[in-house]
Amino acid sequence: MEINVHERGGTVVVAVVGDLDWLSVPSLDSELARAWRLGGEVVILDLSGVEFVDSSGVNSLVTAHRRAESEGRQLGIIDRGKIRKLLRRYGLDQLLMLGATLDELLAGEPGQASSRDSL
Repeated sequence: MEINVHERGGTVVVAVVGDLDWLSVPSLDSELARAWRLGGEVVILDLSGVEFVDSSGVNSLVTAHRRAESEGRQLGIIDRGKIRKLLRRYGLDQLLMLGATLDELLAGEPGQASSRDSL
């Protein structure tokens, strides 16, 4: 798995390529912790390059969401549909802010991001 952390317009983006499983979750959690330390109200987790997510990956997403909420921040997840199907199966598509692109998430375009409040 490859992880790239960068900023775009004051928003921290954590881009992931590869599988999100029990082997890679510790690396993702570490990079997300670094992203939160960079500051800002919003962290975007770009999972458009992720092909597979196991239960530990799902747990990591929920944990990241809870951390964001507890700190008064927001976590958005970029996904082009693959991960969304898995999250929908667990009902997490209603909990997490999902969108197909960074611009979509930041704009909170109606009908595009999930039903959560816009970022």
